[in-house]
Amino acid sequence: MIQLLLLSVLLSAADMPIAGWLETAKVFPGGLTIRAKLDTGAKTSSLDARHIEKFERKGDDWVRFKVTDSNGKDVTLELPIERIVKIKRHKSPSQQRPVVFMNICLGNIFKKAEVNLVDRRVFNNKMLIGRNFLTGSFIVDPSSKYITKPKCGEVKAE
Repeated sequence: MIQLLLLSVLLSAADMPIAGWLETAKVFPGGLTIRAKLDTGAKTSSLDARHIEKFERKGDDWVRFKVTDSNGKDVTLELPIERIVKIKRHKSPSQQRPVVFMNICLGNIFKKAEVNLVDRRVFNNKMLIGRNFLTGSFIVDPSSKYITKPKCGEVKAE
């Protein structure tokens, strides 16, 4: 039974594309090209956002924020807040972050995923792609980087 299960896992994994620990992704809305770290230890994806401002629109909670892509292009986005997440940080106080749905393109895969917004200027990568996007779509090779490019074309956000 265990051998059959292992064979099944190996066969399904063989169909999944391989991505490195660093890749270029495209995020929508905005169509921004962003350097991303693929992090299987993180549940939720995270995006470098500045000037994060919560506001209300027609009784719903929204957030306005600015994102800068890898080419220095700035875009201000407004999206509904799905929830607020509490992030525990090592040797720092926990942090409350707004979570929005964004569409992410990595390789040929285009999926809607939860993304928390935070100022990531102290990090090397403007985006962290977590398990909420990676699960069932990619095998991450930690010895490789930049082995895939976004190939989703000019996809319109949902």
